[in-house]
Amino acid sequence: MWYKAHYMEAQKIRGRPLGAVDKYRLRRKYPLPKTIWDGEETVYCFKEKSRQVLKDCYKQNRYPTPDEKRSLAKKTGLTLTQVSNWFKNRRQRDRTPHTHHQNRKLSSCALDVDYCDYSSDVGDENMKQNMSVMCGSHQNMLHHNFVRDLGIPSKALDDMRANLKQLTTSKRYEKERKKERKKERKKERKKERKKGKLKLSTI
Repeated sequence: MWYKAHYMEAQKIRGRPLGAVDKYRLRRKYPLPKTIWDGEETVYCFKEKSRQVLKDCYKQNRYPTPDEKRSLAKKTGLTLTQVSNWFKNRRQRDRTPHTHHQNRKLSSCALDVDYCDYSSDVGDENMKQNMSVMCGSHQNMLHHNFVRDLGIPSKALDDMRANLKQLTTSKRYEKERKKERKKERKKERKKERKKGKLKLSTI
C-alpha cells in the first residue's frame, strides 16, 4: 500500500506509467516507515537445488548455448532470462577479483622494471642484482598468466617483451649519452676558465 500510493502519485505528476527503474528509485527515495517495517530487506534468491544445478553446469561450461539455457530453465523452474543473468553475474564475479589482482601485479612489475632499468645511479650492486631477479620473476608470472587466462600467443607476447626491452635499453642509452655530454661540457668550461686565468696573469 505504501509503495502503491507513491507509484500512483508519481504517475499522476509525470502523466505516464512508471517503469521498473522508476519504481526502484521511488522505493529508495521513500523507504517503509519503522511503524510497518522492521528494517530488514527482503533478498530474492534462487532455491538451493536450482543454484546447485546452475553451479554444476557452470563448472563444465561457463558459456552455455541457448538450448542448454532452456534445458536449465526447465530443470530449475526459472525463466530463460534468470538463467542467462545468473551466468552473466557469476562470470563477472569470478572475473573482477582476478582482474584487480592482475592489475596490481602489472603496476608492481612496472615499478620494478623502471627501477631495474634506471638503477645505474645507485651504487649498490647487490641491490641491482636483487631487483633484477624480482623483475624476472614478475615477468615470468605475467607471461604465464597472460598466456593462460587471456589466450595471447606465446610468440606474440615474447615479441612485445623484446620490443619493450629494446625501448627501455634505448632510453637508458640516451640517458647515459646526456651524462657524457654534460661531463664533456664541464671539462671544456674548466679549460676555458684556466685559459682565461693564464691570459690575465700574463697581462
